[in-house]
Amino acid sequence: MIFFKRYKAKTDADLVAMASKGDQGAFNEIINRHHTAVYKFALYLVKDPLGAEDITQEVFFKLHQKGENFKPDSALKTFLLTITRNLCADFFRKNRLVMADESPEEVYDKTPFKQLHIAELRKQIGEIYSSLPEKQQVALYLHHEQGMSYKEAADAMGITTSSLNSLLSRGRKEFKDKFSNSCMEGIPEL
Repeated sequence: MIFFKRYKAKTDADLVAMASKGDQGAFNEIINRHHTAVYKFALYLVKDPLGAEDITQEVFFKLHQKGENFKPDSALKTFLLTITRNLCADFFRKNRLVMADESPEEVYDKTPFKQLHIAELRKQIGEIYSSLPEKQQVALYLHHEQGMSYKEAADAMGITTSSLNSLLSRGRKEFKDKFSNSCMEGIPEL
């Protein structure tokens, strides 16, 4: 147990430095800390669990190979998600896949009427979200779903924070407008 505590106290930058010198325990700690975020981002982009797992493995393989390219002044999570984004783009170029409209969803409420209502609402939200420009979708996902700061999300997307702020503002406004309009459909005017 003491062995593992040694790595838990280290910063990401320390772990990368240790791993680049061949410390497998440090590399394992990096994987433990960041595997879930990398996998979820890859799954979000490619909508394929097996493809996302392959991409996740490739991200950590690339880190193992080129860990010396990591600059300690930036967040490791941002560095890893940037690699993830690039590998997902390669995945689509190689496989020429069309992204699926929706992923499997779980419905927690048990009554049939509520299940149907929740499913329809999720479908509606998914359709509106999918209709947003891709960069707005990615910006919203990184900031709201991954909980990344503006700087981290901007770095992961390879854009400035002001560009990210603009994408988030436009994405939120467009989503709100489309959602409001879709809620008003079918309601007769008075």
